[in-house]
Amino acid sequence: MNEYFARTRSLPFDTASVLNIRELISLSKQISEKNKLQNDLIHLKTLFRPENKLKAPFSVCDYFSVPYDIKRDGENIWEIVYDIQMQVFTDLGKLIDDGNDYICDFDDDGCFSIFLRPRK
Repeated sequence: MNEYFARTRSLPFDTASVLNIRELISLSKQISEKNKLQNDLIHLKTLFRPENKLKAPFSVCDYFSVPYDIKRDGENIWEIVYDIQMQVFTDLGKLIDDGNDYICDFDDDGCFSIFLRPRK
């Protein structure tokens, strides 16, 4: 694991600064049949489409300004992506607090996106 994360146990980005929280709240209130479903998740917003599938995890780190070293973190890059996803999930749950789960992941088209999972 990246030495920075081992020392700090948190990622060096602010979810509210990276993602437009007001936009996500607005989108969650406008859910319609046009929103794509993926494994019981409602597609809210595409963040970006990686240029290359092999570089996709590095693109996620770049999007969130999370530092990495290809030589040192290359084999463990998906662990860093998972940590980013968990931080976004936790932060959006606290920031939006509407009873839904907000998840960032790759969609069926390979885009990194934000999804909403309604809690029942």
